[in-house]
Amino acid sequence: MKKALYYLLIALLATQFSSCKKDGESIDNTAEEETPGSIAPVGEADLSARISKSIGLGGGSLSSKDGTIKVEIPAGALESNQEVSIVPITNTNPLGINKGYRLEPHGVEFKKPVKITFSYTDEDIQNTLPEFLGIAYQDKRGVWRAIGGAQVNKTSKQISVNTTHFSDWTFFELLYMIPVHTTIEPGSSVDLKVVCDPDILGPLVEGKEYGINEAEPIPASRVKKWTLSGAGNLTSNGSTAKYKAPGTTPNPSTVAVTAEIDMDLLGKFLVVGHISIAGSFIEFQLGNSPMIKIPASPVVKFGGDYLLANPDNEGGGYFLLRWPGGKGTHGYTMENSGGHFHWLDGVDYVNYYLDDDKVTISGGSINITSMGEDDGWVEGTFTVSPTGSGKPFPRPSVNVSGRFRARKGFQ
Repeated sequence: MKKALYYLLIALLATQFSSCKKDGESIDNTAEEETPGSIAPVGEADLSARISKSIGLGGGSLSSKDGTIKVEIPAGALESNQEVSIVPITNTNPLGINKGYRLEPHGVEFKKPVKITFSYTDEDIQNTLPEFLGIAYQDKRGVWRAIGGAQVNKTSKQISVNTTHFSDWTFFELLYMIPVHTTIEPGSSVDLKVVCDPDILGPLVEGKEYGINEAEPIPASRVKKWTLSGAGNLTSNGSTAKYKAPGTTPNPSTVAVTAEIDMDLLGKFLVVGHISIAGSFIEFQLGNSPMIKIPASPVVKFGGDYLLANPDNEGGGYFLLRWPGGKGTHGYTMENSGGHFHWLDGVDYVNYYLDDDKVTISGGSINITSMGEDDGWVEGTFTVSPTGSGKPFPRPSVNVSGRFRARKGFQ
């Protein structure tokens, strides 16, 4: 976890995790009551990723195919051989992170506690802290129930609990900022907020279970300060804030918004969101030359291909990038359709070259990460290694690498 993300008082480090209460209420470190939680649908199984293993009296372990969850069954937990399975499911936990996992068979009762461990990455928890991670299962009513006493190992980036039964399981974040990282246009705004489950009392006591509810804004009394690092303007109101970007793309183009949270005796900590300011652009480098940045026209569709260009040769040259289909990685071709790169600024740079009198297609690829499905922005990166350049026939030249962000101009 980056240092800028948080700081904790010694008292907080001694606590597994805390939660937030409504204004005017205090945090009760000795809470004993279980919370009812909200009913959620059952997750849909991905049977293609199911993994199974026969485990008997001697015990054993089983991990999911993606390595996220591991089940360890000690010797003597089972009275006979039992086929144990892990099946990924859609995550319906209101506070859940990534996938959920169905541990089968449901209803099996173990003679000894079984250990369930989730592994996490920095990206998984970039808007929260390891201390605010938990593990939960879904009960027969459909309520996700957090298990008190979960153990977090920040060195190995794992969190574990013990249980005597199987069900659907996830790990979750109890308190976090949204959005954690977003991109907006110059002059536009974005709303930020810190949220938590207000009905879970903390810390989550070992041996207790807590029903999970939908996240709500943290009580305003807990947020002591909002801070902006970078260009633009920030206004705040308790648990929420609004950031307005400057009218042009600043340098640096990414700003940080930090909320300082006060949890009384549990300590203080920071949660951080990052905002990138970017309009339409094409940015690339020819070999070791300075970065070239030019405006981008909306991406259009022509036949089965998508075309990206700069308007009216703005930026000092003619640019064209073409690829077939949508998201994914696309190679280059010599055909009139498919992957193609062209930059002309007095010298032609293209995705092919003459090698021993043989025309060779350049290496590299066009990597499309978004086709504007959610926000109307088409984004991606591209490399050409090497380009061909010169006339009348292109010869091997410099490598090219770049990225782009352009408006979606197609249906």
